[in-house]
Amino acid sequence: MRAHVSIEINGLNSIDTLVTHRASKWNECYKAIQRAIDKYADIEGAVNDGNLLLYNRYFGEFMDYIENDIKPAICETAEFSAVAKACVMSYAKYDWIGEYVLNA
Repeated sequence: MRAHVSIEINGLNSIDTLVTHRASKWNECYKAIQRAIDKYADIEGAVNDGNLLLYNRYFGEFMDYIENDIKPAICETAEFSAVAKACVMSYAKYDWIGEYVLNA
């Protein structure tokens, strides 16, 4: 019953709807990852400048992106989580993806 309701709600019998939902999820995940990439660059800058105060602020913001935007999207119970995980995996070249997103 749950599967039938999910299929109906998410329009999974319609290819166009399915493609649209998948593209939307990918774009949402992509934007969250880009925010995290930008914030990680800020963290590295703070480290290079030796600014512990900025480092702590930027790291907290970075982890907020991870915990509130990226990880919930790849949770097995999230809608289109396989699409979100594929998006995350496309950024696996970043060490922090493995450390903070996939292994945490």
